[in-house]
Amino acid sequence: MEHTDYSLNSSVLRLEESEVYTKIISDLLQAKSLLTEDDTTFFNLKPNRFVASALLSRVYLYQEEWQMALVNLLKLLTVEATI
Repeated sequence: MEHTDYSLNSSVLRLEESEVYTKIISDLLQAKSLLTEDDTTFFNLKPNRFVASALLSRVYLYQEEWQMALVNLLKLLTVEATI
């Protein structure tokens, strides 16, 4: 469903939880590939690749996919340590 028309959306059934998480993960993976890493100043409040990685890790934690959450967090921490 890609429409924002309320009359179309009012008749749409609720998605299963697993489908919602699949969509969220897909969106965050796409965001990681599209966002840059260079917006790292304190006063720059734009989302960057690090934000998408952190959110993706949190989603994996909610799904109890511990290994995927750990992998994403470790990547994030190793990159952040080199900045």
